[in-house]
Amino acid sequence: MHRPEDAKIISAIAAVELARGFGRYIVWIVMALYLYQVRGVPLIEIGAIYVVAGLVSSPFSLAGGKLIDRIGRRFFAVTLPVFQGISYALLFLFMYSGSPLIEILPAFIVLYPLTSLQYVNDSSIVSDTSLEHERMESFSKTRIFSNVGIGLGLLAGGIISGINYSYVFIVTLATEAIQEYIYLTRVPETRPLGSGNISSADPAGKIRQVHSDYLFVVFVVVAAVSSLASGQFESPMTPIFFESVYAFPVFFITVLYAVNTLVVIFVQRPINSVLSRMDDGRRITLGLGVFSISYIIFGLANDYLIIVAAVALLTVGENILVPALSTTISRMAPSDRRGTYFGFSSMVGSFIIPFTPLLGMFLLSVFFDAPIFIWGTISALGLSIGMLFLSISGKIRKREEAFAASL
Repeated sequence: MHRPEDAKIISAIAAVELARGFGRYIVWIVMALYLYQVRGVPLIEIGAIYVVAGLVSSPFSLAGGKLIDRIGRRFFAVTLPVFQGISYALLFLFMYSGSPLIEILPAFIVLYPLTSLQYVNDSSIVSDTSLEHERMESFSKTRIFSNVGIGLGLLAGGIISGINYSYVFIVTLATEAIQEYIYLTRVPETRPLGSGNISSADPAGKIRQVHSDYLFVVFVVVAAVSSLASGQFESPMTPIFFESVYAFPVFFITVLYAVNTLVVIFVQRPINSVLSRMDDGRRITLGLGVFSISYIIFGLANDYLIIVAAVALLTVGENILVPALSTTISRMAPSDRRGTYFGFSSMVGSFIIPFTPLLGMFLLSVFFDAPIFIWGTISALGLSIGMLFLSISGKIRKREEAFAASL
């Protein structure tokens, strides 16, 4: 069981995720629609902007993860919200005043490396403060709280963006202030001290560099590639698709994402219970399979209620998949190098994940009048990657069991 002080820290990170979800999730939807509707940026160029934003974060991820292991978690926890708050303040001022895109885009792009480092840092904190068998539940708790915030934020953001897109960034600035307060008052340093012995670092009796940990490298590469399919729902292509192809109003689109968050809140823990005996690799494969079925429905039906049902099904797949990815990284990482391992995973993802919106925008521009080809291609990709996870699931399980036995 969690020690009382560790349980409080995980609850604090969950509260941070709630505030962050409320303010931040709406940003990528608002920015995509703002660029497309207000500034008239072509679809492919919007995809390219998101690719650049993701690639910018890559050099910071691994270096940042190593610094998080070396300096500690608390320094980054209390520093990152300050810089993110500055970016949101600039976005509000630039968008409200109608500044040129050359001023708006840097303030938006810089959010990506900052967000990446915050993910690495918070994931390390959750791993530090939970036992191996508690990781799935711990990551699920922070995910549930995040989705409570996302659901509330989407509803508020849908209304606010209808008045003026720039007003959304006043909300995000306020949520960064809340996160800063929680980090300062509720999250102490959690970096393991004196844990760098050989047995805790590697059950085989030798310390490996993360890039030489071949099974882990294969896992994070396949996980990053899987986002080309699973990440499409959260790419700018999807809201633009619903708005331009199916003619859904912006508020209806935000409701779809609110449905997504509600299913996470109420279904995540039951799914964890039902799948508690399933190993991580098979769970990831199953999650991608459910995603793929949902995407096929997106391509076949333009009825709003059917799409709502498909989003609910997609979220079940998300509940199966997402916590398993974070949990697997935490279980494969030595206790004294969690920041490095999460940072390496984020770095690999930064080279691949940014192409998710570009792929989506390409498919949307080519098959604009044939939705089944858009979503059928994405669905086939998800199923193929799921088979790759299935092929290495046995090795992942053995690795996790070896590390658990060494602790």
